Amino acid sequence: MSERILITGATGTNGNFLVESLAAQEAELQVMTRSRESAEEFAARGIKTFIGDFDLPETLPPALEGVDKVFLLSAADPRQVEMQGNMIAGGAGSGCSPSR
Repeated sequence: MSERILITGATGTNGNFLVESLAAQEAELQVMTRSRESAEEFAARGIKTFIGDFDLPETLPPALEGVDKVFLLSAADPRQVEMQGNMIAGGAGSGCSPSR
C-alpha cells in the first residue's frame, strides 16, 4: 500500500523537482498551490491538485484530507513560522502525523 504525499511549494525549483521525481516513480502524490493557473497545469498532467494558502488556514483541510505525509516548503517570509504552523496544525487535525 502506498502512502499519499502532499507537496507544497511545488511550483518552485525544489518542489517541482520533487513532483517530477515522485511522478516518475508513480507515487501517489498531490500538490497544493495558491495559483489557479498552476493548479490547472498540474491537473492537466493528471496530478491531484488543491488551491490553498498557508495564510488562509480554512483552505488547508481539503489538501490534507487522506494524506499520509507532507513535504512542507514555503517562501521565505517574516511570518513563515506562523504560516507553516497553520499547515502543521491542519495536518494534526486531519490525522496526518508529523515525522522526521
